[in-house]
Amino acid sequence: MSLRLSLFASLSVLVAFSLPGAVAAKDKTVIAGTASVSDGDTLKFDGFRVGLWGIDAPERGQTCGKTDAGALAENALRTLANGKRTVCEVRDYDSKTKRPIATCTVDGEDLAASLVEQGWAYPRNSQNAYGVEQSRAKASMKGVNILSCDSPSKWRRDTERAELKKKKKADEKRKKLASRE
Repeated sequence: MSLRLSLFASLSVLVAFSLPGAVAAKDKTVIAGTASVSDGDTLKFDGFRVGLWGIDAPERGQTCGKTDAGALAENALRTLANGKRTVCEVRDYDSKTKRPIATCTVDGEDLAASLVEQGWAYPRNSQNAYGVEQSRAKASMKGVNILSCDSPSKWRRDTERAELKKKKKADEKRKKLASRE
């Protein structure tokens, strides 16, 4: 049995991905099984990562003031899904990582909607699917709405820039030291 088929069998996949050699039914790809949490907007099924569609949660290590918002977002998702039977319907694939992006539910509850309503995720590319939940979270000052936070995308961009600047400075220092020798 191929690695892909073994993975799908171990995940209790209801319908395989729409990849060459895989089977799809009614143009929907469904992944189901016991989930664990990778970060605030990513689930794992036996190590296979699935992103939650329509949201962006604070990243691991992202702080808002002195508060580790990334850890709190991850804990919120863990409370909702960790160790529970989760059903994910694939809607897209991440352009960079190629991992599936899916609407995932536990007992019929949309995990992304719950995270937005709790204030631990921002709607993103969701065609306003979670606007009501975001309004509720803002009105009740839940999660990141009470903290002074950059959006996860801005935080990632700023962190990448800082890392590049740090690397460039280290490279310049190395070159300067090498030219002295």
